This record gives sequence, C-alpha cells and structure tokens, in this order.
Amino acid sequence: MSRRQEPLFARGAAIRSVFGHPAVLFGGGRALMLQLAHPAVARGVAEHSDFAADPFGRLQRTLDAVNAIVYGPADFAYRTAAALREVHARVTGPGYAATDPDLVLWVHATLVDTALEMHARWVRPLPGPVAEAFYAESMVLGELLGAPVTRPSRRSHPRSASSSGSWPAPCSTPASPPWPTRWSSSAGS
Repeated sequence: MSRRQEPLFARGAAIRSVFGHPAVLFGGGRALMLQLAHPAVARGVAEHSDFAADPFGRLQRTLDAVNAIVYGPADFAYRTAAALREVHARVTGPGYAATDPDLVLWVHATLVDTALEMHARWVRPLPGPVAEAFYAESMVLGELLGAPVTRPSRRSHPRSASSSGSWPAPCSTPASPPWPTRWSSSAGS
C-alpha cells in the first residue's frame, strides 16, 4: 500500500477506537449545544447554514468530514480537510469568521470533549495513556481543520493531572460560558 493510500491514523489508533464507538454518537446534541454556546459560532451557523431547518444535517456533515479524515486514506483525509477549510473561508460576517483559529479550536474542542465524555459515560473512561494518545491524535485532526492546537497553553490534555483543569473562555461576554471546569485529574486513569 502506498503512503498516500495508508490511513492518516493507524488501524489501532486511539482516535479510531473512540470515534468509532457507537456510544460517541449519543453526544451529537451535546456537541452541537456546546458549539452554539459560543456567540460567534452560533451567529455564523445561523447566518450561513440551514441549521434551523436541519440541525442534525450540520452534525452529519461534520461527522462525515471527521470520519473521512480519521478512517480514510491519508490523501483523501488531506483533501477533505482542505475542502472543509475552503467552505469555512466563505463563512464570515460581523464579529466572526469560520476560519478564526479560536472558533475552530472551540468547535474542535467540543467534539473531542464530547467523544471523551460519551465514551466515559457509556463505555468506560479511557485509561490515562489511551486518553493521552486520543488527545494527541485529535490534535492532528484539529491542526488539519485549522485549530491552533500547538499553542503551549492548550497542549495539555484537559483531563490530565498536568493540566490546569480548565480552558479559557472563548470570549469575555457574559453570554459566553467558560469552558467546562469539571475536569478531574483522576478521570481516565
């Protein structure tokens, strides 16, 4: 198999195992609600999608793109990520741009957190090393999508003992909730 046909993530990768578990799908509504909790994301979605008429259509498109990147051949994963970034480049308006690295990070973080939460709730918490592998692999996914995951302040897995225990709020408006702060240093251990 040529390198272009090999999957971006190896068959035994934690990201494939976690995102591939059916229990993770239970979190679709949760991920959508967390995404929309950010006012700029909510405005972009409202003004540039058919979310009001078909909220789960947006989720399905997100899952299709994530699945193409996580499970598809590397060349297809890169093309899918590029196509998604191209679509998002047209999503702009007063106070938001879908390519804003902080907004991409917000949306990406909702997917990562929801996957971990659903896996822990319905399957079992991931053991520490598997959770760390999942997080590291999800950062590759995030980078492909345009999230600034290499920022030193955001490198630590939010559930690890080495983490500060919370992520910064997406913006300072009262309407914007802070990132969840209930991370437990023992979660996933």
